[in-house]
Amino acid sequence: MRIAIVTAIHGKLPALEAVVRDIGWRGVDAVVNLGDSLPGPLLPLQTARFLMAQDWTHRDGNQERQVLNLDPLRADPKDACTRSEFGSGELAWPARLGLPARVRPLAGGARLSRSGPAPAAWRRGRARTIR
Repeated sequence: MRIAIVTAIHGKLPALEAVVRDIGWRGVDAVVNLGDSLPGPLLPLQTARFLMAQDWTHRDGNQERQVLNLDPLRADPKDACTRSEFGSGELAWPARLGLPARVRPLAGGARLSRSGPAPAAWRRGRARTIR
């Protein structure tokens, strides 16, 4: 099984589209998005809509959680900008990912994480899949 992993997209849809074309040429069987996909300086709304349409395994990153839990008084400008562009559908998508976001065991039961040890739900065998 050929697996492509994408991460830290940060709203850069044109770069993501180039990567997706390359993935297509390589005959990849599955794509895993490890998060930090949406907040960024370019096209967060369009990137969110593109990712929402993909049949990939997704997990949220700390950047998505920052947008969802935005404190207007201490918000990073890119997070505030991202949140202001999003409607209820775009905000609901990363909220559904949660932790352990859309975990789907891969070939041989492999699980992927961006940083640190696996979330406690994985260790207890309570990981969930969101489609």
